[in-house]
Amino acid sequence: MIGCLLCCVSAAAADTNEIRIFTRTDSKVAPGYSVTYEEFTRDGQTNLLRVTTFKDGVTNGIAHNFYYRGAYLGRYSQDRGYTFVNTAVGAPCSLAFAWDSSNQLRNASVMTTNYLLLDSFTFTNGLFYPDPNSVIEESKKKTVIRSNTP
Repeated sequence: MIGCLLCCVSAAAADTNEIRIFTRTDSKVAPGYSVTYEEFTRDGQTNLLRVTTFKDGVTNGIAHNFYYRGAYLGRYSQDRGYTFVNTAVGAPCSLAFAWDSSNQLRNASVMTTNYLLLDSFTFTNGLFYPDPNSVIEESKKKTVIRSNTP
């Protein structure tokens, strides 16, 4: 059982152990298909689940599922040349995506209704990655300063 666990789940840590990545692959989905699941956790809570589907070794689709404190917030996915952005009804906070002036996706943010940043993700090379806690804390400081400025 331990050998199976070690083969199916790997863990990596970044930025002083605040973000962990757990990865597993399922190759029994359908003939020629495999699916890789990458679960990113911040302080023990899942904040991003990336699901990548492969057909005959070539990436077929990628879905990024965003969470905050166990609540599903929405998804950004690309599949067969299409891009989909979905948000969850009744989510406890908002999920926002930002594109730059050249229409390139740059990041995703999880915020309260008064724009306090709770979590953030950078989009690089077609994939979202959680930002370090230091980036989120710095943004919170700036938000508090702006809200206290007359």
